[in-house]
Amino acid sequence: MKIHNTRIRGSDSDAASFLSPKSGNPSGDVVVVDNDDVKGSPAAANTENGSLWTWAFGSATTVSPRASIPAFNFKPSFQQTSRSDDINSWLHSTIDEAHMATKRARDPAALELGKRWMKASGASRKKIEAAKLGIAYASYLVPGATDPSSRDSRQIDKDIDRTCLSGDVHQGLHEFFKDAIPASFGLDSPDGKCAESKQGLSKGGGKLKFDVRKELRNILGAAVARNPGLGYTQGMNYIGCMFLGLMQEEDAFWTLCAVIEDIRPRDYYSPSPRTLGGYHLDAHILDDAVLDVFPSLRPTEKKSYGEIETDPSLLTALKLYYPRWLLPMFYSELRLDTMLMLWDAFFSTSPMLLPGTPSKHDALRSRSGAGEAALFGGILSILAKAIEVRKLQTPEEAENTSPFALLRNTTKTLTPEELKAGLAAYLPRVSPPLLRRR
Repeated sequence: MKIHNTRIRGSDSDAASFLSPKSGNPSGDVVVVDNDDVKGSPAAANTENGSLWTWAFGSATTVSPRASIPAFNFKPSFQQTSRSDDINSWLHSTIDEAHMATKRARDPAALELGKRWMKASGASRKKIEAAKLGIAYASYLVPGATDPSSRDSRQIDKDIDRTCLSGDVHQGLHEFFKDAIPASFGLDSPDGKCAESKQGLSKGGGKLKFDVRKELRNILGAAVARNPGLGYTQGMNYIGCMFLGLMQEEDAFWTLCAVIEDIRPRDYYSPSPRTLGGYHLDAHILDDAVLDVFPSLRPTEKKSYGEIETDPSLLTALKLYYPRWLLPMFYSELRLDTMLMLWDAFFSTSPMLLPGTPSKHDALRSRSGAGEAALFGGILSILAKAIEVRKLQTPEEAENTSPFALLRNTTKTLTPEELKAGLAAYLPRVSPPLLRRR
């Protein structure tokens, strides 16, 4: 699968270039979540001098004053508005490090965090409503529910082992799932069970608590059976795997469904003709947000449409990280405790808490934008720290550290405290357009 961000035809700041001069409809390179939001909308009628930001989401938003780049310790240096203070108070009262105290899959702390996310995501309600209609998780697992020879089934099988990471890839996740991975990654036996799992041995040498590979194959196959029009896309495997570490198999399935069906736009993991439409829209919004918060990164030269910058700048490197961060929601990219805190913010962020949400009706329509705003806040936190690290480097160190390595190292070392401070600084900046995306 080829995932990249193309440059938009024409000037980046000229939103009118997104509309065909003949039809007034979006040009072929623009992905929209809901075409009704474009045709005949008030925003679409004012694209003469507006930006993409204004054209897509309108201008009636309230944002906090421009933030300067936080210091290395991530203490915001700008005058916060009352909404920013609300967000800061909420972060310290709701996002509690005690919830991230889990060390192993399905230990008491992990299961408690899983209950929290299942409720916050709406998965508990989803499960109850399905039961009222006579729909059970088991109904998606019956033979014939999915075609084992289909592209989705074949891709799921390929992705299972790469999802369960080795210690040299991510030590924290490797330790977390140690009791849930069979002692060998050998070929499955004809009855579908690994020989070592019959003996109850885990990769860590102790008792196998559960087989995360088997359960992951189950919930991904069930999600495809439930959403045949959506199918399977890489990224769903990482999200499902993390849920399995925090809850039982059936609950993990319903929480995965809540993410791909409700919290994120349904085309976020969609196949053609609108392949990953929600992701690509997020990437375009994120491009604008990055340059709005960090104007010093704005390129000095305009590139023609379709041309990729050859200079390996920090901005170019950042865009190449988008799919690795957004699609799997930072799985294996952040420290385990930092990743759990970011996911907690993803599920817990309320649209009514953030600026740019004038009514409860709009808040209900904008639930997905609130979660995405938290992920954007995490990305801006990483970028802010990377910029500060670059400033502290000697010329020789800067020359020997590529932008890609700088972002990778910054991501791996971002602490929960730095993330929390970054969210307080940047949530007010990225939330208005995302909250109105639908």
